[in-house]
Amino acid sequence: MSLFTSEIVKKEMLRANELYKEVTRKLPTIKEASKEDKIELFDNMYRLIDIQEIIYTRIHLMEGDEDADLLKENFRLAAKQMGLPPVEINAKLFKKAREAIDAMKSSSDIGLLDTD
Repeated sequence: MSLFTSEIVKKEMLRANELYKEVTRKLPTIKEASKEDKIELFDNMYRLIDIQEIIYTRIHLMEGDEDADLLKENFRLAAKQMGLPPVEINAKLFKKAREAIDAMKSSSDIGLLDTD
């Protein structure tokens, strides 16, 4: 069974793609966004990280699957871009991503860290 034959995985990948597009479209305008729009953007960023973490876990359960191996490599490249050494491509990747979102929230003009 290939990673992408699962309907659940297909839906997760589609949702992750939608969230990614929405986040990358709205992120450049965050300074001008309303408080509600900022909260929605940060929530979507966290959702995207959550979905990516679930997908990451799934691909590690699919040893030898070509699709899973390709996604593993994509995670390695993303981690490298975040400054993580290859040996730290694990849960630390997602922790670091969440910390980056937290830093963005705390530096915003409306102290959003207490909205969780």
